[in-house]
Amino acid sequence: MAWKPPKDDGGAELSGYRIEYQELGAHDWERVPEQCTLLSYTVRNLEKGKQYRFRVFAENMAGISEPLNGDPVTAKDPFGWLKWNLMINAETYFSNTENTENIRFRNLC
Repeated sequence: MAWKPPKDDGGAELSGYRIEYQELGAHDWERVPEQCTLLSYTVRNLEKGKQYRFRVFAENMAGISEPLNGDPVTAKDPFGWLKWNLMINAETYFSNTENTENIRFRNLC
């Protein structure tokens, strides 16, 4: 996920961002344990296929901002593309060689 910095920092330099997420239909928000200092973050360990909402707060010495609320999104398999690419590369390699003892995956990214 990514966001833009607030237009007004309240007169104090930002110290970072607090990120929270909530499974759609749940009442409680989960806080990401780390404070983020960048304008993007990857939330890990979400369940594939479930929908989540996210919100981001800016933090500084003056306190915490009102949240920036995102629309619900569906969690996807973060390795889906890599799994597919590994499968295609392995298939191509094995079909183009007679010696399959030395497996090499090339051009993965």
